[in-house]
Amino acid sequence: MREVYKRLPKWNYQGTELALWHRDQQINDRGVCMDVQLAQAAIEAVDLEQKRLAKRTQVMTDGEVQAATQRDAMLKHIVESYGVELPDMQRSTLERRMADPDFPSAVKELLAIRLQASTPAPVSTNH
Repeated sequence: MREVYKRLPKWNYQGTELALWHRDQQINDRGVCMDVQLAQAAIEAVDLEQKRLAKRTQVMTDGEVQAATQRDAMLKHIVESYGVELPDMQRSTLERRMADPDFPSAVKELLAIRLQASTPAPVSTNH
């Protein structure tokens, strides 16, 4: 084993690099502190907001669309109710159309809800 040690390069993990490696190992052994209650509260807040957005979507579409994340139902409602055709529901498309001053305000609100509802939510390991 001594022979192996002698033949290993001497430039690996020397001085401050070795000290940093030891510190990294201490952190790995100890783990990272995490506020679990805060994380759970954040997940609950996202769930509540998603429900609120879904309810608002239902009200604005007279129940035709149950949630703003229902792409096909949302596109169909917008075409049938407002005569507005959208090529897709990508963020850039929706933001561009929402910036149009001649665009119907009700559709702008629906698209804003869609953007809010489509943002990635935190992943919960408890559900």
